[in-house]
Amino acid sequence: MASAVSKLINKLEYKNPKIVFSKYFVEVGVYETLMNNIPGMQVINGSEMCYKIRSVKDETELGFLRKASDMVSIGMAAAIDAIEPGMSEAEVLGYAELAMRKAGSEGSPFRMQVLTKDRQLMIHPYATGSKIENNQPIVIHLGATYRGYVSKMCRTIALGEIAEETKEIYKIMVEAQQAAIKKSIPGMHVKEVYNAAFEIISENGYGQKFIDDIGYGIGIRQSEFYPIIGKNRDFILKENMVIDMMFPTIYDQKFGGPRITDAIIVRSQPELLTKYRYDMVQK
Repeated sequence: MASAVSKLINKLEYKNPKIVFSKYFVEVGVYETLMNNIPGMQVINGSEMCYKIRSVKDETELGFLRKASDMVSIGMAAAIDAIEPGMSEAEVLGYAELAMRKAGSEGSPFRMQVLTKDRQLMIHPYATGSKIENNQPIVIHLGATYRGYVSKMCRTIALGEIAEETKEIYKIMVEAQQAAIKKSIPGMHVKEVYNAAFEIISENGYGQKFIDDIGYGIGIRQSEFYPIIGKNRDFILKENMVIDMMFPTIYDQKFGGPRITDAIIVRSQPELLTKYRYDMVQK
């Protein structure tokens, strides 16, 4: 394919052509073939441009995202129903994956998470063979795909007795997420969305233990970085953007770790795609 493109560009006699790449999807071999066969080729990073073009969804795309979201909800219910002390993280995830596949999911868009307490503050953890012990919070972060479109959801459950401080942190996270979702309307600057969440986090004394980005676009990838919802980001929300909100936790070494994430459509009344109860399920 790269050789054919090179021949076509040379045949058209373009001088010093500018080639736009999306950095996550171009193989080294393709890049080398183009560079070696197109004289004067200039490379431009088009990742943000591609994400921007894809950020506003049409009704067909939104339909696919709704179906994927329904599948994630089914997977979450299956995981929470199955989880018991003594199981491994991966074993619990297996129940969720089976349920989502049976519901029509085409597969996971990322390395999904079932996380015991001591692994919840890691940057990019995923379900392993670690055994689940009783009396701890468990984070479950799932994703499904339908017709190539991705949806995601995260919830935290209480397995046995857990610290009241951890339960309170989860309630704060839910309240902050809901405040951010309410602000996710067309024309809103993402800093205002972030501030709605951060104000609640800060009021409860955790402002110094919260990160600067809380969400981003989703679509044919599980993370499409337009828009990014963050403290120092410069994006304006548009109708029918789809956002994954809100992925971080409160980074408190002793009691932190609970997470909550949902997919939403930006509208005058934001539409929640991932529908599952918000309270911390007690198992």
